[in-house]
Amino acid sequence: MNDAALDKYVAELRARGIGVNVGPRAADLLTPAPAPAAAPAAAKPAKAKAELVANAFIPPPAGKLGPVTFVVGVQTASEANEAHWQRRASRSGIIRKAVSRVLGKELAYLVPFAVAFHKGLHVRVHFVRLGGRRMDKLANLGTAMKAAEDAVCLILGADDGADNWVPTCDQEPGGPYGVRITLSLGS
Repeated sequence: MNDAALDKYVAELRARGIGVNVGPRAADLLTPAPAPAAAPAAAKPAKAKAELVANAFIPPPAGKLGPVTFVVGVQTASEANEAHWQRRASRSGIIRKAVSRVLGKELAYLVPFAVAFHKGLHVRVHFVRLGGRRMDKLANLGTAMKAAEDAVCLILGADDGADNWVPTCDQEPGGPYGVRITLSLGS
């Protein structure tokens, strides 16, 4: 039955008092329905990727044991205010992997620090958070550097709770993101 015949039949039924609901016609099914005119939703702006410092290694002066400095291009953030455990775990994993990759390439320079730690000598590790906004040093800066410290401890076989493990941290806000790690011996 074509559309004209259907319209005529529906009109006759309605004239007799019979209620008729007519579903979509073949022509209606083939043409897309117009989109409802709604106010455009405010789109969340895409988060720009943070600029990172270039990975670098600064060896000790020739013939000397230290200090040794590594620069790792990774974005750090305070974990103190992050409520969702999966976000914390993901960010920590990214930081640990980045630090491990950079330090792993220069393991020969790290052996003396591992040996010194296991002999009971003090190993000083200074972490500097590069980039971003200034953080509260007491509550937030330490949590931002914790994953980097864990990676260094893992590589050296050190315990970050030992008396001869002496970590310190600082920050240099602004510019590209990264972490600078300097290892030295002595108390």
